[in-house]
Amino acid sequence: MHPPDSLVLTLTCDGEVRSGAGAVLALRVGNPTAREARVALFASGGWAFEPVVRGAGGREVWRRGPGLLAGTADELVLEPGGHADFAAAWDLRDGEGRPVAPGEYRVSGRLLGEDGTPLGEAEAVHPLRVLP
Repeated sequence: MHPPDSLVLTLTCDGEVRSGAGAVLALRVGNPTAREARVALFASGGWAFEPVVRGAGGREVWRRGPGLLAGTADELVLEPGGHADFAAAWDLRDGEGRPVAPGEYRVSGRLLGEDGTPLGEAEAVHPLRVLP
């Protein structure tokens, strides 16, 4: 296994969504090296991707709990130049289950290793506007 810091994480999400809809948050993990990458992940089924949504002033609004329904861990195997895609849906509700207000939010995401420690965080933080 080569060091996880050689992985490239790219986060994407919808730019604008209407209240009552949902947003798709995606993380692409790439292997830019000439060697196969093998990384033990925290959970299976894409639950090793932990997206976080923050509102005004950086206050955390929502975080998908990693591995809550995941079961056992997975090993991510990436060929040289290969990638894997992870996705999560946010229903535009806060951590307490209440609908969020229209406004500006920031989305970040990270990949969790087998012990729950972040292997990396996507460098770009994406804006997401919730419309009325």
